[in-house]
Amino acid sequence: MKRISAASFVVEPGDLWQRRIARRFFDRAPRMASHAGEDAFVFPGESQRTVPSRSVRWRDDRLTTADGWTRAMLLAEASVEAEVIFPSYAWSLLALRDEAFRAACFRAYNNWMFDFCIASSKRFHSAILIPGAESGCAEIERGAKRRAKAAIIGVDDDDRAAVDSVLRCAAAQKMAVVLAKRGGATPVDDLAAFSRQSAALVGRYAASGTRFVLLGGSPSAPTAGVLPVMTNSSVAGAAWAILGDSANLKNAGASAFARDNAAAFYGL
Repeated sequence: MKRISAASFVVEPGDLWQRRIARRFFDRAPRMASHAGEDAFVFPGESQRTVPSRSVRWRDDRLTTADGWTRAMLLAEASVEAEVIFPSYAWSLLALRDEAFRAACFRAYNNWMFDFCIASSKRFHSAILIPGAESGCAEIERGAKRRAKAAIIGVDDDDRAAVDSVLRCAAAQKMAVVLAKRGGATPVDDLAAFSRQSAALVGRYAASGTRFVLLGGSPSAPTAGVLPVMTNSSVAGAAWAILGDSANLKNAGASAFARDNAAAFYGL
């Protein structure tokens, strides 16, 4: 059986958006800065500010490294054959209200992630950020060409038609989806709340025919087309790769990678 991490996380470089965002948005580009004596992910000109948690479970200086070659080596040592990589700070971008700016931020992250995956194209697979219906389908199609395996879609309470359109595009490209309440909890600041919100959204859109990933999802009631990804390696479930260090990951039992067959779910 393949050892596949259904959800891993990378800590993005603090200047990623300053280096990659469209030039007209440079002055507003999200960035790491000092705030109240702590490192903070800030949005110049925006009221929103996210202070990274020091206690995030997947925060490990080695396995969350943004150096793809080092990361690939560590995963090889842990006998993990592939992983689907999710962002850390970039979840906060889902709450941005300026559609053009949000789409530019998403595209900058996705471009960086595509380049990151080049370091080990067989081992690394991306989860990408998808804007609204107008440009969302085009970004899903672009991601599919770069072998992205999951799409992160922010949902407002009043945009059912737009979300349905993007979900149809994801299903057509055989791409799994993570639904996130725009402006709600993120996995960084409250994984349990994020999981509850995502589960509610999956229920709302279950009839779309899309396959969904539930980060932090409970294994107690598996649902067809839904992959719950656990955060505890001692529980049989699709593996959450960042378990403290590569030794812990290597020693995780085979059952930690078995539930619902993450390899088959993602087509790996």
